[in-house]
Amino acid sequence: MINYFIREKLWCSIRNLVDQEMAKGQEPVLTFWKAFGIFNEGRVTEAIREVTRVHDRREVGFSAGLALIYYHERCRNVD
Repeated sequence: MINYFIREKLWCSIRNLVDQEMAKGQEPVLTFWKAFGIFNEGRVTEAIREVTRVHDRREVGFSAGLALIYYHERCRNVD
């Protein structure tokens, strides 16, 4: 389902779907996809905050690290 939303560029739908699934339990992969949707909505700092929460998890460590680099490059206010 997430792949369909990405292909159709339905960023808000990704967030809504992930929020529904995360009500069942925390999952680092879902948090990563939520951050991806948030980033594509244009809220870079919030996306960085979300990815930072899971970057040390084994399941998404590498992809979260790459996402953080990419998001920081696109951020207007570099910390």
